[in-house]
Amino acid sequence: MNIDSLIISASEFASQLEPWEWVVAAAIVGLLLVGIIKQAAKIAVVAVVLMGLGIVLLNLPFQDWTLNF
Repeated sequence: MNIDSLIISASEFASQLEPWEWVVAAAIVGLLLVGIIKQAAKIAVVAVVLMGLGIVLLNLPFQDWTLNF
């Protein structure tokens, strides 16, 4: 099955949908996008926290600590 026949069959399928089916399909796609965005936000928060922790650790005066021992 090539891409042209796939596009044609998808457009034929879409033309047969009722309006309420479009609403359900849009709601499902919306929920999927919200889930993806929430997961991406969690990953971004963890990344920012780790970056901040790395910046704090890099700015600590390790040289002063080693000289005292």
